[in-house]
Amino acid sequence: AEFLRAFDKHNGGARELEDELDTIDAFVALGGNADKTGFIDTARLISVVKEEFGMTIKIERTIAELDKDKDGKVNYQEF
Repeated sequence: AEFLRAFDKHNGGARELEDELDTIDAFVALGGNADKTGFIDTARLISVVKEEFGMTIKIERTIAELDKDKDGKVNYQEF
């Protein structure tokens, strides 16, 4: 949810936050589990943001900010 808020903020607030099912779908698409366990694949997230969406945000910095426990991974609560 944290990533989606940052993403929404970057887009000028034009897009409403998706409901929890959409958040879970995004988490799963990036490598997490549907039961909200596991972690996203940060390399995949970087690829999606930069290559698929063509965004120029500093995604590496955003990931570092999201990683609250500084374990180098992004779990559902951090996402």
